[in-house]
Amino acid sequence: MSQNFLDERDPDREKSGPPAYQRDQIRREAGLEREEDAEFAAEAAPPLIVNRVPVTTQENVEQSYVRPGGRAMGYFALVLALLSLFFAPALLGSAATLLGFFSFVQGSRALGVWSIVIGLISLAGYFLLVPLYA
Repeated sequence: MSQNFLDERDPDREKSGPPAYQRDQIRREAGLEREEDAEFAAEAAPPLIVNRVPVTTQENVEQSYVRPGGRAMGYFALVLALLSLFFAPALLGSAATLLGFFSFVQGSRALGVWSIVIGLISLAGYFLLVPLYA
């Protein structure tokens, strides 16, 4: 009778065979213990999509709440902010920041943020450079 360490049907043979950690190692090396591969097919398969529903993003929801004057005010604030980089930064930068804030509140968020940031950059540049040339 040959000794088969992998046979667990006979409990007496387990007692006379190698210790449990060696049996586990032999089982792993022989490829007989594959519990981790049992669910691999279900995990690797793409999920089944029955109904495709368009996802509503936050941008789509925000664009529907823009007031009619908010977008025009946002563009005007952006033009003022860009002009403030070259001419009268204290006056135009302040106006661009305020109008940008108002357009942000009215729903035109991207234009408002851009005009606020550019207006503040213009103001900061003005207040940093005026002492050097005064």
